[in-house]
Amino acid sequence: MNKSVNDAEDRGYTIDTGTQLMDRFSLDGNGSLYQVKAEDLDTKELIGSVYVLLHKPVVQYLIIRRTNGDKLALEPGAAFECAAREQLTIVEAISNVSASPHLETYLTDGAGDTTRILLPEAIELASGMNIHFRRASEVFGTITFRTSE
Repeated sequence: MNKSVNDAEDRGYTIDTGTQLMDRFSLDGNGSLYQVKAEDLDTKELIGSVYVLLHKPVVQYLIIRRTNGDKLALEPGAAFECAAREQLTIVEAISNVSASPHLETYLTDGAGDTTRILLPEAIELASGMNIHFRRASEVFGTITFRTSE
């Protein structure tokens, strides 16, 4: 790929599908399905093609561990009821994101203060806490923790 002149020679270059593809070039128009063509550069005859279907990044679930050792999986959008001041360990966020920018996890406390947390992370629950998942500036969901007073 020649960056100063588009010579249509893209072999050997890595393409970041999260940032370098334009929706307008997708077959479905929404950035999910792309065709990769191999053409003869002189005759423009199609030699072959493959299709690439991209899935949007999602968080499937969050794994938490209670003080008694029980592990639970919570999906984004869930509300988790627990005792006030219960100690939990946020173990892992399971997602289909495997490349940079990576998924980040944030904790918002009852006062509205937000802090990035690195997993695994032990927390003490207070009323109205939320876990948010982000990748760059895009938010992928929230899990709410409610406590019984």
